[in-house]
Amino acid sequence: MNSEGVSTVVATILILGIIVTVISVLNAYYLPSVAAEFEIKHMKEVQDRFFRIASEIRSGENATVEIPLGSGRVPVVSSLSSSGEIIVSNAGRMNITLTNLTNVNESYNGSGSMKFSSSNNFWLDQEYIFENGAV
Repeated sequence: MNSEGVSTVVATILILGIIVTVISVLNAYYLPSVAAEFEIKHMKEVQDRFFRIASEIRSGENATVEIPLGSGRVPVVSSLSSSGEIIVSNAGRMNITLTNLTNVNESYNGSGSMKFSSSNNFWLDQEYIFENGAV
């Protein structure tokens, strides 16, 4: 029996096993925690923007407040990203202009409510509602 090259094959299999193990550990533990951090930061940013809307309305100023609908993707590796939805009721005296990425503008006049609902993958889904001057 010829045993030439056996040590090379065994070393290659061991190296591949280590690489697969490292990738599995990253996917199982590290990436979900990083993605959850992205989503937590996104939800905090949305909360701050809703409080800013309430503050601007109380002061009587015209203001532009951007509300990000998603947290973006975890850099390089993850294809999952969170998203969100804004629902505006159109009754009353509030003027809202929505502009999306394709620069399509929609205007709403009302004093009803504006509700943000998140669709998170790694963190709790949350809702923020602005209604009658309060969040």
